[in-house]
Amino acid sequence: MENNSSKFRDFLLSGTGKATMIALFYVIIFGLLALSPATNSPVIGLIISVICAYFGWQALDKIQPDIFLIMPLIGWIIYVVVKAVLSFLIGIFVAPLQIAKKITNSIQSSI
Repeated sequence: MENNSSKFRDFLLSGTGKATMIALFYVIIFGLLALSPATNSPVIGLIISVICAYFGWQALDKIQPDIFLIMPLIGWIIYVVVKAVLSFLIGIFVAPLQIAKKITNSIQSSI
């Protein structure tokens, strides 16, 4: 029994296993986003949107320069709204990669 779990763990840590997990998370996220309007349940779409926006915001923070901008209040509001929309759009593609990476890292650290 333990030999099977060891083989599964080795598979998940291999390149093929990581690619499989990334593809699986893409299917799950895009599937949930497609099912949200069909089920008339905005909660599923909202949860997936928040998760995608979180990972997209982190990705945008990595490429954004660390400078302080001096803007009026309306400028900050526009900045946050635009960054939130971009975070969601980028997060749709970044979230499955980051989730799969976090899972493989936790598996690798538990060995």
